[in-house]
Amino acid sequence: MLQLIQSGEFVNSRVGRFLQDLRQKFEGPVVVDMLCYLRLYTELALRAKGVLMMRENGLDTPVGERTRAKFEELSYLETSIGKTGILAMRPFLHMTRKDLWQLYVIG
Repeated sequence: MLQLIQSGEFVNSRVGRFLQDLRQKFEGPVVVDMLCYLRLYTELALRAKGVLMMRENGLDTPVGERTRAKFEELSYLETSIGKTGILAMRPFLHMTRKDLWQLYVIG
């Protein structure tokens, strides 16, 4: 997902087309926040998995200020997007209980 967002092909992807369709239901700035949310959530999920793997192998990796700042930004974006927007993006977030737990562990 992260590579897709950073590539020029995002607009033609399933997620990109979905966000374009959302422009009819949400204001432009909210759709931009949705894209930022998807990117940030994906970054944090990857970070969480990396930290957990390191901890499983006996390496205690501290969570830095940058990661904490990303969680604060994620919280801001959730407020900006609203519950309906978060629900609309749910198919692309892959939020399982395990993922949420992993995000919580590093936060």
